[in-house]
Amino acid sequence: MLHRKDRLAVLTKSVEELAKEDRYAEAAGWLCCFRGIKVITAITLLTELFSFGRFQSPRKLMSYLGLVPSEHSSGESEKKGSITKMGNRRVRSILVQASWNQAKQIRVSKDLTKRRAGQPAWVIKLADRAMVRLHKRYWHLVSSGKMPTKAVVAVAREMVGFIWATLHYGEQAPVHFKEPIARDSNSEEEKRQTGVEFLETA
Repeated sequence: MLHRKDRLAVLTKSVEELAKEDRYAEAAGWLCCFRGIKVITAITLLTELFSFGRFQSPRKLMSYLGLVPSEHSSGESEKKGSITKMGNRRVRSILVQASWNQAKQIRVSKDLTKRRAGQPAWVIKLADRAMVRLHKRYWHLVSSGKMPTKAVVAVAREMVGFIWATLHYGEQAPVHFKEPIARDSNSEEEKRQTGVEFLETA
């Protein structure tokens, strides 16, 4: 009977082999260019979510993963609450775990450099843009008084936008983005715009 460490090694090896299969190799390689995403996280995303084309905007994917704030209406007022936690809990959990890496100093580690070897320049540029933006986003929220646990969830939500842009648009995904618009507004027009914030060039 294998010890836990040995079982983990066997499982990791199996996932790495799966990541080399034609149906996953390209997309898994792209995702591993992002800080905090290694092969197990990449394969979990790809196998749990499959068919990314069914998510027509970043917001739809965020909503599916339960990473959008809940809303409570009382009379004419609406208040945003904690995230809905609906949808795929496993993917939501690994994205939150990956997002803790965004609090670290902005740098490309040796491990990340190795994962990026042979990957397209457009993916690496997109991943670098994500690293800078998500790091700043985390520390802006924390310095504004948000609890780190809440800040990292917000960062995970934005990371979903980068993942969506990468897998949905491929090489056509832009590497520069406009800043998000009216995050706290509930108007229908601004809700429609949230799906564009990761896609329009600056």
